[in-house]
Amino acid sequence: MDEQTPQSPPNIKNTGLIAVGVAAGLVLLIVLQHNLAFQKASTIVLPAGGTYLGPTETPAPTSVPSEAVIVSTTPTVKSTPQAGKESPASSGKFSVGNDAVWVTVKGNKYPYSFQAPKSLSLVPLSKDQYDIYAISINNQPPDSNVLIGVDDLRRSDVLKKYISISKRTYVEEWWKQFGGLKGVASIVEFTNSNGIRGYRAKYLNSANQAPNDDVFFEVPEPHFIIHVASGVLDAAVFDKLIDSVAWNR
Repeated sequence: MDEQTPQSPPNIKNTGLIAVGVAAGLVLLIVLQHNLAFQKASTIVLPAGGTYLGPTETPAPTSVPSEAVIVSTTPTVKSTPQAGKESPASSGKFSVGNDAVWVTVKGNKYPYSFQAPKSLSLVPLSKDQYDIYAISINNQPPDSNVLIGVDDLRRSDVLKKYISISKRTYVEEWWKQFGGLKGVASIVEFTNSNGIRGYRAKYLNSANQAPNDDVFFEVPEPHFIIHVASGVLDAAVFDKLIDSVAWNR
């Protein structure tokens, strides 16, 4: 009977090498997966359910162009009056520049005259016993802006008493003819450049104010008196106007 040779055991060395190769492959796979995971964009879930998408880019500030105009909510504008142009002052009064053209205006019934800016719109009132000039301005009816007129003291028995006495008394009591006035604030006597005596008066209204000037001029005929009211005129215009008043008879 033939003798059999015993089978040799598996090669331990080869088995170890295979094991090492498999382990290395697993480690390499783990490292690969880890690197891929970090390459993904991260997201952060916020408590309110919102998602943070990264910092918001802040726009660069834009400078205001040098030609830009910034307008105040309450602009203050002061214009210089032009010659011959109507220029309402801040108070709403009519004013003109120093180089404005002035013209001579004459009464239609009585021989008075005065200087006024050419740009001032004057309207003679028709069928008027006082020979009035009124001012047309701001779409107001002219008879609400009476400038000048002549009162004939002979027209009533009440006024006749002032013919033979000082005209200052007439000025002191003039306000009594009107329900909207309550007294005299002041009266200043003067003589204008044409030698006519005048009385510049301020009368108190129902609000205890004296916003206007009323000027009365004596003339050679004692039964006439010229009355000029400041009304809508700027003080400088009114002063120049009353200084030019004349009686040419």
